[in-house]
Amino acid sequence: MAKTSVYILTDGDDPSLAANFGNGSRYVNTKCGASHKDKDLMCKLQVMYDLYMSKIEQYKWFCSVDDDTYINIPNFVKMLREYDHDKDWYIGKPSLNHIYSVKEYQKKRISYWFATGGAALCISRALAKRMMPLCGNGEFIKRGEAINNPDDTAIGYVCNYLLGVPLTSIPEMHSHLEPMWQIDPLDYHKQISISWGEVVASKVIIIPNRLLIRDEIPQFPVSIDPTRAYTFHCHLFPKSDSCRKIQDRLGALPDA
Repeated sequence: MAKTSVYILTDGDDPSLAANFGNGSRYVNTKCGASHKDKDLMCKLQVMYDLYMSKIEQYKWFCSVDDDTYINIPNFVKMLREYDHDKDWYIGKPSLNHIYSVKEYQKKRISYWFATGGAALCISRALAKRMMPLCGNGEFIKRGEAINNPDDTAIGYVCNYLLGVPLTSIPEMHSHLEPMWQIDPLDYHKQISISWGEVVASKVIIIPNRLLIRDEIPQFPVSIDPTRAYTFHCHLFPKSDSCRKIQDRLGALPDA
């Protein structure tokens, strides 16, 4: 639905994605490490930011979306159109219900809000330009080192703490850090992003974190759609080409 505006940044080679998005154009191997260590995460963030800045006149917003996040593109675009990209906007959803606290340069303790990358986050063109002296040409990595925290927390450090731009929280954006089953199926059409994963209920119990699809909604079996993302997409856009392609791969969507 938004292929021409999407860039795939990865830490490995994927021939199918490269063929679909254009190797070296909208499919970029960052050459960063594949671990979740701060160094590797900040490396990828630096590449993402520098890539956006190199194309900033083409795009009004710099948005980061994890690969375990589903985006409802029409709702996403509608939401962004409510904000002026020529003004400073930092948009997303915090994963914490309280302000984040961390030591800056291992000395002074500071506090700020940050949008979790798992729900997707967006920065307006105007704010991205203001960030340039602090984040361009390798400087973003230094900002992460200053707080000893990577990617989304580093973005919040720059936007909210250093530049004083408040985080605009969007309730319809959801990360894997919140229980997906609590989203009311009657409100599925209102959501902007969903995610999936696991919730640790105890030391010995791990619960799959996914949408609780009602029986009356046509759905793919959990065995072939464990994240429920395919079912969710076809529920929202049953007549779309993308849903048809999903059914070509997984089989026809069963009737409720």
